[in-house]
Amino acid sequence: MRRLSVPPGWRRKWVIRLTNVSLGRVEEAESWDLLRSLAQHPILPWVCIGDFNHLLSVNDKWGGVEYPTRWLNGFRDCIMDCHLSKPQLVGSEFTWERGRGADSFVMERLDRAFMNSNWTQLFPLFWLFNLVSSTSDHNPFLFVYKTSFPSRRMKRFKFEMHGFLRMVSILWWSSA
Repeated sequence: MRRLSVPPGWRRKWVIRLTNVSLGRVEEAESWDLLRSLAQHPILPWVCIGDFNHLLSVNDKWGGVEYPTRWLNGFRDCIMDCHLSKPQLVGSEFTWERGRGADSFVMERLDRAFMNSNWTQLFPLFWLFNLVSSTSDHNPFLFVYKTSFPSRRMKRFKFEMHGFLRMVSILWWSSA
């Protein structure tokens, strides 16, 4: 089992972990244990983005053979144990596809991002855009964040035209 060690001075840092979880039961358990290990450092802001190769819900799949409910449990339990949240996904809800144009066409949401509460406090404006790829069966993500809202209020748009009422009056009475 792999453990994450947090370096000295970690209070001033944050972590992004990119992942690709294999479907083997041993590697899968190690991946879930690694996430649980990272979650044991609750002060460290972190996000994990990548191909988890698992669904959280049967609704994360369209087409093909039904996804076994028992496979959902390990992944879902890990996410719940770690108290992770998901950012808003902008774009298609499915991130992987196979067999486009065929009767066996399948789409699934395999790629995801999860973050702890300290990450959401550090980056309250966090979006994950699901882009389109013509060269891969997985869609790329665009990871966008801001640390705060703009400090100045934007001025409301105001159209001004000097002499507008005079022009309307002239046009109004000239057409009568």
